[in-house]
Amino acid sequence: MRSTGLRADTFWGWLFAVNIAIRLLRTADLRAAGQHIERHAGESGREGDIVFAPFSEFDRDAYEASRFESWRRAVDLPGWERCWGAIYNDRIIGHLDLTGGHLYSALHRARLGIGVERGQRGRGIGSLLLQAAIRWAGQERDLLWLDLSVFAHNERARRLYEKLGFVEVGRTTDAYRMGKQSIDDVHMTLRVG
Repeated sequence: MRSTGLRADTFWGWLFAVNIAIRLLRTADLRAAGQHIERHAGESGREGDIVFAPFSEFDRDAYEASRFESWRRAVDLPGWERCWGAIYNDRIIGHLDLTGGHLYSALHRARLGIGVERGQRGRGIGSLLLQAAIRWAGQERDLLWLDLSVFAHNERARRLYEKLGFVEVGRTTDAYRMGKQSIDDVHMTLRVG
């Protein structure tokens, strides 16, 4: 699906928007998805970026091996996962993953994770990924809720989630320690069904 929903403030912004694709990824995309997540995770807390990932190292091989099964699993089975990619010039520059519950009794909810590489942020890619996943989730009969957690200091992401209808339902104080930094985690949810 071609998307033209990015800000077209300039000719170049319009051109970028025309050339980006948001689509559900397949197992054939696992290597490219793993490379993107490795690049993205490597930006967390570095070169002026805020800390946004709760880990400091990423194991791409383990990621690819685990997703090979979960991406193919039916949505009515525990542990399913779906991942959307934002693709520009044949390269994944952003992703959004939904992960179903690990128990049958939790399959009415999915956990959401999202990431856009530093050079591509602020162009509406996160919003496009979220809109695609929300649309998909709304069509899944038994999926009623999307849940996410976001670091409290990531105000830009929190504003985006709120704009799309997510509401804060709780907070975990001192959820993570990255170096000497204590990080609170904000829990948000959106009803989709």
